[in-house]
Amino acid sequence: MVVVAKHGQVFGCGDNRFNQIGVQSSEKYLFELSELPEFPHIAQKVAAGLKHTLIEVENGNLYAIGDNSQGNLGQGHKYSSDSPLKVHGLSGVKIKEIAAGRHSAVVTETGQLFVWGPALDPSRPILSPQELRADRAVKTIAVGEHTSALINQDGHLYTWGLSNSSGQLGIRNEDEQQNLPVLVTALCERIASTVAVGLNFCIALGQDCSAADARKAR
Repeated sequence: MVVVAKHGQVFGCGDNRFNQIGVQSSEKYLFELSELPEFPHIAQKVAAGLKHTLIEVENGNLYAIGDNSQGNLGQGHKYSSDSPLKVHGLSGVKIKEIAAGRHSAVVTETGQLFVWGPALDPSRPILSPQELRADRAVKTIAVGEHTSALINQDGHLYTWGLSNSSGQLGIRNEDEQQNLPVLVTALCERIASTVAVGLNFCIALGQDCSAADARKAR
């Protein structure tokens, strides 16, 4: 778990085997909230991934710490770090939302989506932020251990991930990994507003819309 305190300090507890909390300790697991030491920035948002942490600071820059064996720190290489490093390739980008799980992601204020780490094909990790282009602006994203999901400006839900063995992607007759976002057609006549992903499931909040609105949104 990672949290931002009132005055912008970063605290964490739990699994620190990959130094994703940034606290130097002989213990692999931290059972009490510990402050990230010597971090000179005021944090605004944090996102805890499987083995890394993302921290957005007051000036809009993004920092990452922890395991980088699959590029989740966005440094252009695979060397891990036990202290926060500024993520490369996001200069001039105004961040609206950050997300971390098996990979890293950022949604900008203009609806652009940037991803890095094992975000698409897990055998070919992305070492620096890469824009995932779409014909509609992205509203929000959720990244889990196996599954990722996004909602676009029309309220359509898209999912992708390592497996659909439990139906977690919301698509039928597919049980293999999906490397690119695929539309959840069962929700085409609904407007999704929020999405969350668990280990082997996905849940969305939204409302019904008329058939005409649904066709227009397509």
